Amino acid sequence: MKLYLSPSNQPANKYVVGNTTEKIEMEAVAARVKALLDRDYSCDTVMATLSMGISANERPQEAKNSGCDFYIAIHSNAAGGKPPCTAAGAVAFYHPNSAKSKAIAEAVVKELNAVCPHKSNRASQVASGMTQFEGSGYGEIRSPMQKGVQPVLIEVNFHDNTTTAQWIIDSKDAIAAAVVKAITAALSIAKKSGAAATPAPTPTPAAPTGDVDKTIWDFLIAKGLNAFGAAGLMGNLFAESALNPRNLQNSYENKLSYTDATYTAAVDNGTYSNFVRDSAGYGLAQWTFWSRKQALLDFVKAAGASIGDLSAQLNFLWKELQGYAGIVTALKSATSILQASNLILTQYEKPADMGAAVQAKRAEYGQTYYNKFAGKGATVAPPTAPVTPTTPATPPAYKVGDIVQFNGGSVYKSSNAATAATAKDASRCKVTQLSSGAKYPLHLVSEDNGGVWGWVAAADVGAGAQNAVPYTVKIARGTSYRKGPAESSAVAGTIKDGGVYTIVEEQGGFGKLKSGAGWVSLGATVKI
Repeated sequence: MKLYLSPSNQPANKYVVGNTTEKIEMEAVAARVKALLDRDYSCDTVMATLSMGISANERPQEAKNSGCDFYIAIHSNAAGGKPPCTAAGAVAFYHPNSAKSKAIAEAVVKELNAVCPHKSNRASQVASGMTQFEGSGYGEIRSPMQKGVQPVLIEVNFHDNTTTAQWIIDSKDAIAAAVVKAITAALSIAKKSGAAATPAPTPTPAAPTGDVDKTIWDFLIAKGLNAFGAAGLMGNLFAESALNPRNLQNSYENKLSYTDATYTAAVDNGTYSNFVRDSAGYGLAQWTFWSRKQALLDFVKAAGASIGDLSAQLNFLWKELQGYAGIVTALKSATSILQASNLILTQYEKPADMGAAVQAKRAEYGQTYYNKFAGKGATVAPPTAPVTPTTPATPPAYKVGDIVQFNGGSVYKSSNAATAATAKDASRCKVTQLSSGAKYPLHLVSEDNGGVWGWVAAADVGAGAQNAVPYTVKIARGTSYRKGPAESSAVAGTIKDGGVYTIVEEQGGFGKLKSGAGWVSLGATVKI
């Protein structure tokens, strides 16, 4: 028996916490599923080529060509509307012509809901995936079945619910174990001879709780910060790490094959020696740049503490803040949470995105801690315009979601990698991440099957970002098009004939159809 694993390929679907995306988290879950199946069970697994889209002639065709029997799509869910939402629970979709498809879906929902500490409120947890979009169904249900590969589409939980999103981030091992347990039971896949019994996954708390937030609050107040300053700083720390001092940047868990706990232990015992130079964010403030990580490592070693020790990190944070002119003084006399939060955001943390929405969200997190520890005397009002960043995102000409022209050259696994992972020819790409001030500040993913997937130098990205319009493309039958240029926009219809269409405008990775019927993801098209 051969299984095909297809994790979400939707980098635009952002989690409401953790500075991560559906694509990053589900690729990490799928990698864990494959590792467990390969290690313990008598079946073959094929991981989807991650640069491929999910239209009929991409991943479904790859599954068929690989001789796979089952197509397992792994996603996280969104209720839509203004986040955060309150929807919770696993959901799975099956093809009505496959009893095995339905059996997997039912088993997966049962196991996922069993390991999640947050109760499902879904009225329908298992459903046919062929009733959507006027009966054409979800692409990852319809297309694999058409090619003779029995599908199931898993939504592990909701990423626009703050609580369940954090649970997904923290619980990838438990999620993967639950999925494996369900699939192997539903398909009667035997364990390999001598394989150890897989322990039942245990629920992971949504975020560090108990005294962690109180410890941080008391520390900051004892240092002289007023309530607004402490709340503004804590809101930023929550946005970076969920107040988890052992937090390894989510996108690096899969890259480095570590969890928060195993990474921390490996740094502490010396079996992992690249902590300083691996470019992975770590700890309360997600320290990333090599000189800051070196200073953190030296500080905790001198204190005889673990790299993930809360007290040691707080003391290092305080020492580091002294080097930022005026910040501590301003936090001691802050007049609002928003003022204090923006000060930390734009002068200390400096993420790539420091716009109005990010400012409002971090101040909202800070408000939570103000309400909890100081009372409800302050309110958060979103700024009317973004605060001007001290250090603008690099390069300023591009933003996440832009379609650009990669002119060919080296592609790196991280934004400050010492050596290139590969070299690729020219390709039309989407910007999926930015790393301000890094050697290779743009993370690109090919939109034309060019195989680019990684960080590149700004000099290798051409100024002619968009394709000249109009131009013609081939679109596979069954591809959905939307009312607006975004995955979150409502589906307007589906392509019925698999013919040639004219694109008259590009925006955020989507192309507008000449007929005006809607917008189609350019990743699902082939330019003619």
